[in-house]
Amino acid sequence: MHSTHAGAAAPRRVTAQHPFFSCSPTGDTLFSVRPNVALDDALDLASCFLASALGTVEQVAQNVGGDQIHGAAYLVEMAKAVVDAATLAKPFPAPELTSTIAFLTAQLTDSQQQAEKEEGQGKAFYEGRISAFELALSELREVAK
Repeated sequence: MHSTHAGAAAPRRVTAQHPFFSCSPTGDTLFSVRPNVALDDALDLASCFLASALGTVEQVAQNVGGDQIHGAAYLVEMAKAVVDAATLAKPFPAPELTSTIAFLTAQLTDSQQQAEKEEGQGKAFYEGRISAFELALSELREVAK
């Protein structure tokens, strides 16, 4: 994941143009995936296409049989699973991560100031908070990179 500056939005992921379905000996293609379509929308639609293909292939496999058609059904099912997993994998939203880091940094600063004023158990309490905030911030900053 790329680091972002505070308040900067994560880049919008979109499709690239991708011609397919060769229709001539010269390699001309009949179709093309359009560029700049939101990636989540494209993956959702691809999952629908694969679900339809899987249903068709499974029906042919039941009616006709044969190792190759069952193999094709498994391949379509695996492709659909990969597309579905990709749509479920969401990065932690950068604005939320940035605001969480800012909040914890403020809490760390406050705890450091309070620890300077306290003695005994009060000081130990704030030192524990400082340690926890430093650890959490260290981990979150790694995620933000």
